Parts: sequence; C-alpha cells; structure tokens
Amino acid sequence: RKSDVKVRVIRRKIKQATAKARPEHTLGEKTRRALDNIINGNTLEKVLKSCTELVGSTAYSPILSSTIIHAGAVDIIFQFIKSCNRSQPHINLLSVALKVLYNLSKWRDMRDLTFSDCITTADVMADVMQKYRDNDTILLLAGSITLACLSD
Repeated sequence: RKSDVKVRVIRRKIKQATAKARPEHTLGEKTRRALDNIINGNTLEKVLKSCTELVGSTAYSPILSSTIIHAGAVDIIFQFIKSCNRSQPHINLLSVALKVLYNLSKWRDMRDLTFSDCITTADVMADVMQKYRDNDTILLLAGSITLACLSD
C-alpha cells in the first residue's frame, strides 16, 4: 500500500537523521551556548543570534525555558530591551527579545518566575509600546506580554 511505503520512507529518513545527530546540535546545547553568549556577549550580532536561538528553546521546551529563567537571562533581556534605540539592528534585537519573553509567558507555571516584578514589567512594556507604536509586531508582542503578566 501507498501509506506503508510512505511510513517506511519516513522511518528511513528519521534513522538517517538520528545517525547524523551530534550532541552539539541538540536544543539543550544550543540553549547553553546562547545563554553563555547573552550573559557574556559583547557584540550586538552575537546577542541577536543567541536570542534567536532562545526563541526556539522557549517555544518548544518548558524545561529549557526554566533553565533560561534560572540562569538570569530574563533580567538581561529586560536590560537589552530598555537599552534599545530606534535603529534597525536594535529593532531586530528588540523584536527577538520580546519573542523570547512572549514564549516564556505562554508557560503558565513559569510566569511568576519570568515576571517576578509585574509592575516593572508593565512599565517597561508600556515604554516599548509608546516608543515603537508604529511597529505592529513590537506593539502586539509588548501588549501580549503585559496582558500575560497581569492576567494571573
């Protein structure tokens, strides 16, 4: 049957991908390297790339999200957000940083850890919404984070 052939092809592809897999390519290892770069990062390019890695980690793994929170990355991300200006590289970093916080806000049981000071979070997000009100993506993310922070 056609479906049996498709299943066999998929299984073969999974086996091949598993054989090629390396520990340094795991989501956990990528998250660890990204955290190191965010904590010790000194260039905007490294920080942006690392935040982009954290977007995937926070979207797919509550365990890695917890690791990110406990590593102190949330406070650092808030500092990045507060220091951004309206230049395009900073807008790119801001957008990715907000996506990380938005993804963290989706894990209900981690919201208190993510947004331990809800007043400060709301203040920062209000500043972001005011400063970038012409950017729909940033406005929506900041509004969603504020709502998540205040909802519980």
